[in-house]
Amino acid sequence: SDVCSSDLFATVGYTDPSLYSGSSPRKAASFDWYRNHAGRVTAQLGSKNRFNIYGDIQKSCRCTTGPFTGANAIESERGWDWYPSGVVQGTWTSPLTSRLLLEAGMSWQDANWVNFAEDTVTQNDRSIIELSTAYRYGATSLLTAPKARTGRGAQRFTVSYVTGTHSVKAGIQDTWGRYRQFRSSNGDIRAVFINGVAATATILNTPVNFEDDLKADLGIFAQDSWTINRLTVNYGARWEYFASAVDEETSGVGRFVSTERKFGPIAMPTWTSIAPRVGVVYDLFGNQKTAVKFSMGRYEQAGTTGFSNRYNPLALQTQSVSWTDLNGDGVPQGELGCTYQTPGCEINVAGQLPKSFGVASLPTFDPKIKRMYNVETTVSVQQEVLPGVSVSAGWYRRNYKNMWRRTNTGVTKNDFTPFTLFSPIDGTPITYYNISAAKVAQIGTNLVDTNAPDRTDTYNGYEYTFTEIGRAHV
Repeated sequence: SDVCSSDLFATVGYTDPSLYSGSSPRKAASFDWYRNHAGRVTAQLGSKNRFNIYGDIQKSCRCTTGPFTGANAIESERGWDWYPSGVVQGTWTSPLTSRLLLEAGMSWQDANWVNFAEDTVTQNDRSIIELSTAYRYGATSLLTAPKARTGRGAQRFTVSYVTGTHSVKAGIQDTWGRYRQFRSSNGDIRAVFINGVAATATILNTPVNFEDDLKADLGIFAQDSWTINRLTVNYGARWEYFASAVDEETSGVGRFVSTERKFGPIAMPTWTSIAPRVGVVYDLFGNQKTAVKFSMGRYEQAGTTGFSNRYNPLALQTQSVSWTDLNGDGVPQGELGCTYQTPGCEINVAGQLPKSFGVASLPTFDPKIKRMYNVETTVSVQQEVLPGVSVSAGWYRRNYKNMWRRTNTGVTKNDFTPFTLFSPIDGTPITYYNISAAKVAQIGTNLVDTNAPDRTDTYNGYEYTFTEIGRAHV
């Protein structure tokens, strides 16, 4: 990455001998730049086919060394390189007749956000935080490097047919994409001080490389708007298909991870559903000034790679361990297998780092888990009071279904023993529960996500709106 500088400087009191001569503090700088290379081509082939192609390729850099908030020293800041990023899309429109219209489109969007360490910061420099002031120095705490990239594609095709009383539309839409992430950290460890005294060290399972994929977010729909005198009825349905997965992924060995980690592909549940929707608008007096409206529809929970990411075993992990700075150099020393508090082993790896460290111990999901959705109902009245001015009042209700619950299948109510404490305020007895010693280690394990039929969540809202043409007041 380019070294960026400008005439905006800040002075900090910390001087790191590994970075500076000590005669003067380093100058902080901020230099952000953005480049867009966009173009559009439109072509008309005959009287019934119109094509539009658009592309926007972006290159930008947030070359910031800070610190501008005082929370970080200059060398613990990080820059961002967003390249390559951009979007390419194409559309086709074809009015075959005065009533029949065909439309299609495709697009691809790509985004990158790779971090880079500040100039002169090396892998040997450690990220250090002073807890008494929450001040970080030495190096940045984490980098999304060498890669962090998302890509998302979409396509659609629709057919519209309009008559005097009907407006029919049907089509198909699909979205797919990937979310690939890397995490790295200087020395795979962070040093923690309290009032200048070595306290603990935070160990990371870096390097980590993981990818989640959206295989398909597909919808096939049909809808119609039917006008009968003063009544307009909008009705339709959408069939939806959603599939995601953890892609094949490999993370190499690190300072505190002794073996290469390979997973995937891991399939997630595939969800299909039908979402019907209906709406009614009635011109109450036939003068187009008073409208009574009603609608009801089912809406699936939106999603991309969030579900698969939740169960990806190559998630970033951290573990806090004791640190005794035996040689007083301010650098946590120690490796896997070393004996704590012996020369070269200042961190309690053997006693406090789990043997499974490196692979996240995550909850699992019920293979039959269903997608969450909500049913939305609205009733409203709109009245024109002056030309271009109207008021409206409405009731909105959302009822959420297929909600989830996380259950610990390794612990039952029989593993808890009640005991009583008394309130220091009025002496009221309060019952608490202790888990048995045999099950303490299982509190955070054996977790399974399932649907919870008894869970409900309902929203009721009332809205009053005053609207002028071009402006709305709620």
